[in-house]
Amino acid sequence: MTEALKAYPSLQLFCGDDGYRETSVLHAFKVLKKEFMLSPKIKGLIVFPKRWVVEQTFAWLGNCRRLAKDFEKRVKYAESWIRIAMLSIMFNKVEAPEIL
Repeated sequence: MTEALKAYPSLQLFCGDDGYRETSVLHAFKVLKKEFMLSPKIKGLIVFPKRWVVEQTFAWLGNCRRLAKDFEKRVKYAESWIRIAMLSIMFNKVEAPEIL
C-alpha cells in the first residue's frame, strides 16, 4: 500500500475483504493515515458488479493461448500480448453494421 500511495498520491481510500482485517487496516490507518474500507461479512454468494468485471476480464484473457502461461521473459512483451488479446475480445463483441 505504501508503494501504491507513492505512485498515486491522490488515493484516498483502500478497499479489501475480510482477509485484510488485521494488518492492512492498521497499516492504512496508523502509518498511511488513510481509510481502509472492508466489505461486510456476507453469507452466501453475492456478485459485486466491479469485482465481477475484473474477474470476467481475467477469464477472457485466460482463454487466449499465449496468456495461459507466463511464456514471456519481459513484462513489456506480456503487456503487449494483453493489449492484443483485449483488442481481439473487443472487436469480437462489436456488432457489424448492417449493409443495405
